[in-house]
Formats: sequence, structure tokens, C-alpha cells
Amino acid sequence: MSTTSTVRKIGLVLQGDGFPEGVFQGIMDYARPHRPWSIYRVPPTIDGLRQLAQWQPDGIIGQLADPTAVAAVLKMGIPAINISGIREVPELVSVLSDNVIIGELTADYLYSLGCRHFAFVGQDGSLQFRTSEMPGPQRLETLTEPPA
Repeated sequence: MSTTSTVRKIGLVLQGDGFPEGVFQGIMDYARPHRPWSIYRVPPTIDGLRQLAQWQPDGIIGQLADPTAVAAVLKMGIPAINISGIREVPELVSVLSDNVIIGELTADYLYSLGCRHFAFVGQDGSLQFRTSEMPGPQRLETLTEPPA
């Protein structure tokens, strides 16, 4: 790669362990062999987003569930991707899990282990756990024999 290549500046709006750390690691794994990238990580707070705006990134990937944080990101006028899974933000691209497939695979697996009684607990109102999208009884009714 040429040494005169433009550095791409990406802002990461992430907070917490587990999922955010996995996202950060995945982005770093991609960025290292595809240099030059400059990555600046801030928490999804007003102060964090103010710092990010001053840095002037080319784009943002983040957990953008809070309406105030979304407004701050939209004000920057740059491409942004929401990975929060908490709520849809129509003005932004969202990357979310396919909960229907996850539920079906989970039901198949538990059924194959002999489980016949199922329950689900989730955070009410969360985009991650919209019950209308969960396989629920429809999937379980199809399981008359353990999957192969």
C-alpha cells in the first residue's frame, strides 16, 4: 500500500464489556491488514460524542440507542451505523442479530437434548427481544422428533 494513502478516521461509540469488546476486536482485526485506519473510541455520552465531533471522523459505528446520542451523531452529518440492538433508528443503518434464526437454532438444540418445556425471558420493549419475531410456539409445534 502506498505511504500517501489517506487515513480513514472511524469513530467507535461503545461502552461495556462482552459484545462491545467483541465489536472492537473485530474492527481492529479488519483494520490492521487494511491500513491506514485511525480509530477513536468514546462512550455513548454527550461528552464522548462532543470529543468525537471535534476529532472529525469519516464515519461512526456505535451503540446508538439514546435519542440524545442519535441527535448528536446525526448533527455531525457523516455516515453512521447503529449496532445497539435496543431500538431502530430510521435515520441510521442498523446491524442487528437475526433473532428468529437464533431462536429456531436454540429450540432445535434444546429439543435434541430432550428438553420439552420451554420459556423465554427478555427485556420488554427491547428491539433484541421483539416477541412478534420470536419463533415461539410455531417452531416448537414443528418439533415432533429431535432434529437430525
